[in-house]
Amino acid sequence: MRALVAASTFILLIHYGLCLEITVTPEVIELGITQSFAINCALVDAEEVQVVNMSVSRQVFGWNDLAVNQQSSESELIASIDYLQPNTPYVAPGFESITVQGQITAFESEMGSYIDLGFLSPSIEDLGTYSCQATVIGEKNLLESFTIMAQVSTSNPMVDRLLSAVSKLKSKVLGFNSSLAELAGQVQESKAREAMKEKELQQAKAAKELAKEQAERKLELAEERSERRIEELLASISTVLKNLNYSVSSLEQRFGELVAAEVGEENETEAEDFIEAADQIQDYFSTANSSYFLIKSSMVRDADWAQVACESIGLSLAALDDEQAFQEVASRIGPKIKEGTHVVVSRQRWTYTDYGEDGLVSSGYIPTSDFTSGECVVLSKNTLNQGNVYMKVVPCSTPRSELFYLCEDTQSVNSTAT
Repeated sequence: MRALVAASTFILLIHYGLCLEITVTPEVIELGITQSFAINCALVDAEEVQVVNMSVSRQVFGWNDLAVNQQSSESELIASIDYLQPNTPYVAPGFESITVQGQITAFESEMGSYIDLGFLSPSIEDLGTYSCQATVIGEKNLLESFTIMAQVSTSNPMVDRLLSAVSKLKSKVLGFNSSLAELAGQVQESKAREAMKEKELQQAKAAKELAKEQAERKLELAEERSERRIEELLASISTVLKNLNYSVSSLEQRFGELVAAEVGEENETEAEDFIEAADQIQDYFSTANSSYFLIKSSMVRDADWAQVACESIGLSLAALDDEQAFQEVASRIGPKIKEGTHVVVSRQRWTYTDYGEDGLVSSGYIPTSDFTSGECVVLSKNTLNQGNVYMKVVPCSTPRSELFYLCEDTQSVNSTAT
């Protein structure tokens, strides 16, 4: 409910015997003469209701309000007080120069619930329509709001309207200036963003060029390392070939000496058989500690023959007494033999693990006591071990149509190293 009365005091009668009053003192403002004015908003006879909030606002007109036919306006809050802080009014930002007093009381007192505003040295901005609003909880516990309005003006309505128009023009100019300043700030911000973007692009370009240079340098270094590695490999191959030629020469010399030398009757007979049979050397290779000869028997023989054959040419059956020796030999002879082939080596073997009926040996030490009389150690490969070379024990006396044996010479390597 709204009421506007052309007097210094305006009263709004509300049911429950409640009155809402707004008073402007003095009634007329003379700019440059009147030193101050006050607005009082009060609830009278409010003991039947619970006061929740009281506030004073001023109507603010837009640019179009300068037209003859005024349009709608908005209310600008100046100050308020509520029941949560009944003795501490709130003052809205921009109105700190106004003195504000007030209270909200739940019982009838001399002052009752009110809010007072004091304006010093009033200006044209202070002219206009002020509204007093009260929010209460009535008998039915319903929230209700009531508003009463009063006009603060000069003695001349034409002057009021002119001063109001000047004030609004001034506000509009200030708004324009603010907008221009905001636009200028946005332009500067946009320029700063563009400069930052350009800087980031330059940095990205520099980083890309640096990465390209580093990649090219890494490629050059890799090529240099590859060339050095090839040279080292060629030098290593040359050394191996020299050692091989030396070992072959030594073997041929020793072989001739052994054939001509006197040996025991049994060994001499076996050596003659070996020469006549012309067992074939399938492969020759050297490691850091030994030279090895992979020899294939030219006729059906048993594993016992291998020891005699190696000794008859001044060598011994390969011991393979450490993991490195086993791996080096296995990798070399693996491609030379097929599945089911047996390569006889020395019983002096360091590993043992039974993977089944084959008697596969792969890890662990084999004490001599674990060997059954008449058993020999051979290298072989089959699908059970995925085609890899492994070690097993077989009867020594069983003749085999395709028998290999691995002879070992440690002296030639040691001589070469010397």
